[in-house]
This record gives sequence, C-alpha cells and structure tokens, in this order.
Amino acid sequence: MEEKKRWALETAKSFYREIDKRFSNVNSIEEAVEIFKGLFISEREFYKHIRKHIIENLYNTEVLNWLEAKSKDLKCNHK
Repeated sequence: MEEKKRWALETAKSFYREIDKRFSNVNSIEEAVEIFKGLFISEREFYKHIRKHIIENLYNTEVLNWLEAKSKDLKCNHK
C-alpha cells in the first residue's frame, strides 16, 4: 500500500511541476488559454472539457442559488 501512495504522490508532483513550468511565463489570459488548449489532444476535446467542467458547474451553481433564493423569498412572503 505504501508503494501505491508513493507512486501517486510522485505522479501528482510531476504533473504539477509540468503545469507550473508551462504557465510560469504567462502574461495574458489569451496566452494562458492557448497553453491550456495545448494540454488536450484536439480542440474538440478542449471545448468538451470546458462545457462539462466549467460552464455546467457555473450554470448549476447559479440555478441552485436562484432556486434557493426564490424558495426563501416565498417562505418569507407567506408567513
């Protein structure tokens, strides 16, 4: 078990070193986006990732916040 933990830690360290190296000299958002795009095998995969992990998460958060606020508002107005 200890060997698996060590392997996971070393893998994570090398991944974050690579990310740190790639983004260390970024001067603009556009440059960061281009570097981030380069981490994917195709532009299609990049947009798929963006849609799934960023846009949907933001959308779900906004929808949940709106529903919660509406629910609280309805409870307050009806008491």
